[in-house]
Amino acid sequence: MRIDMARKCMNQNIAKIIVLVVAMTIIVLQMKSKAVLQVHQSEKLDEDILKYRTNPNCTLLGCDAIQQKIQAVTWKNLDEHIQILWEQQLCHKRIKHPGDLIGQRSHAFDGHSKSPTNHISTINLVKFISKGYPLAITKYGIDLGASGESDVTELLQAGWKGFKTDGRLKKTNSSEWLNETTDIVTPKNVQRICETYGIPKNVGVLKIDIDSYDWDVVKAFLEAGVSADIYSMEYNPVFPPGVHYHTNYTADFKWTLLSSRPKENQILYGASLRAWYDLLTPNGYTLIDADWYNTLFVKDQYVDVFGPIPTDVATVWQNGWFERPGRHTQKDLVSKYWLNYPRQEVWATMETTQVMKELQKLINK
Repeated sequence: MRIDMARKCMNQNIAKIIVLVVAMTIIVLQMKSKAVLQVHQSEKLDEDILKYRTNPNCTLLGCDAIQQKIQAVTWKNLDEHIQILWEQQLCHKRIKHPGDLIGQRSHAFDGHSKSPTNHISTINLVKFISKGYPLAITKYGIDLGASGESDVTELLQAGWKGFKTDGRLKKTNSSEWLNETTDIVTPKNVQRICETYGIPKNVGVLKIDIDSYDWDVVKAFLEAGVSADIYSMEYNPVFPPGVHYHTNYTADFKWTLLSSRPKENQILYGASLRAWYDLLTPNGYTLIDADWYNTLFVKDQYVDVFGPIPTDVATVWQNGWFERPGRHTQKDLVSKYWLNYPRQEVWATMETTQVMKELQKLINK
């Protein structure tokens, strides 16, 4: 009886050992198969890379095809191997701004004619970032200098909440979704405005175009603890990329139309691209575009949706303004002295310190 039980236990142990050996054999075979597959995939990738090195016009995974993938999923979610192909084919060389990358239909912004050459609307920028970061953008927009329609208007029409202010608005309007006021925003009343109108600390888009002390106002919002996912701002494009200029707020400041000022004073408004860069980059933002005289900054955490696009002040300014086709022919640019300022052509060739000396003389007049 005891012998039979011992044999039974031994048979059970042998069976367990056999099952274990079989299982381990299967695992080893699977690992070998996976390794072989990875080798084949690596070899296939090498073949693709070689193909694109020797045939840049190949359409299988050429620049156009890869760009369509970027538009669909963003650079952030693109397969690493495709990212390598994009860079090895130098596809990024043809991307000068987000609109080149994402694709943009004809649109207009404040003070500028509707044109297919304009880079990208804020609403399309929001949609693209949201592909990489779903639900990350706060659906609240601030429009400072909101007498006309702007990119924020599109966002409000799409269901966003928001705040608009401009002394030229016809009336004050308050609702669950939107507060409109004729208050003149200054750095001194930003805190009160935020409290009065319940502006949240985190907003999706802050757009400003008041042709004056814009820089001081944005700084005041930051100091009040209000920050945006995206900043859309007018900037003063005649100053070269090394020049930090911004109009300072004073208690006796009186706004006047640029065209009504003496010619030599017409360029003294707003903030240069370098000034915006100096304010926003230390606060966690990246410059992504200059679109004629408008500029866009986004939070650093969102930049990886765009991949390798220009983000340095000099290149962005050159692409978006100084070397851009149409700057000397487009009517709404050449007809405004403060944009068609002759001296800017010379300033672009000068040292920043020399430009600053000239600028200081203009300011002191």
